[in-house]
Amino acid sequence: MKYSFFLLLIILVIASCSKDNRWDCLKRTGDISFKTENLQAFSILTLEDQFQVEIILDTIDKIIIEGGKNLLPLISCNVNEGNLSLKNNIRCRWARDYDKQKIKVKLYTRNLTGIYIKDKCEITSESVICSNNFFIEVMQNIVASANLKLQVSSFNFMQHSGTGKYVFIGSAENAYFFIKGTGYIYAENLQSDYVHVVNKSTGNVYVNALKKLYVEFTGKGDVYYSGAPPEIVFDPSKSTGHIIPN
Repeated sequence: MKYSFFLLLIILVIASCSKDNRWDCLKRTGDISFKTENLQAFSILTLEDQFQVEIILDTIDKIIIEGGKNLLPLISCNVNEGNLSLKNNIRCRWARDYDKQKIKVKLYTRNLTGIYIKDKCEITSESVICSNNFFIEVMQNIVASANLKLQVSSFNFMQHSGTGKYVFIGSAENAYFFIKGTGYIYAENLQSDYVHVVNKSTGNVYVNALKKLYVEFTGKGDVYYSGAPPEIVFDPSKSTGHIIPN
């Protein structure tokens, strides 16, 4: 009886799919393969699904996607008005273990100024990301991680909820961090003149401020700072967390 119910469920799911992807649930991932595409110029990256992304500063815009041979045709990368959107169009993801079968991406870019993260992703950079302004926005209820090298004038990081570990090194004249949920920010090796922190996370935030540190609000997590800034703005009456020299 149990197996009959499961078989009926599979049939109903397959029948509900379009003709183009009706049999995705029954496909094996296939041997590891690669797909390379040259891209139109872009400056914003939007990650719609689960990806492991390595960012490489280059003189061309190109993407190399690594994954199961049967999955690669279902990965779309489209540039629209300077925004590169990466999407995994496969159905029946519950039928596969994506922690063991990740889609890996090497992204070569001339000019990257921002990243939107909308699903579980891991992002690293082989080379230093150079830009006047650079941002990362992690959407709600996302588990993500980042380990990036930056050399920018202004850096904005926002995690609206969820969790993750975010590591930033390099330099940013101005740095803004907003985090909510249970995530951690490790930016003690990101040297900045002016740092603004809004920590509504249960996790801690580590920063490096040389001239001014402004902690607008802190939840249960603490803010650890280095750089010995001569000016610190913080109202302990509005917080359960603390600011602590690191």
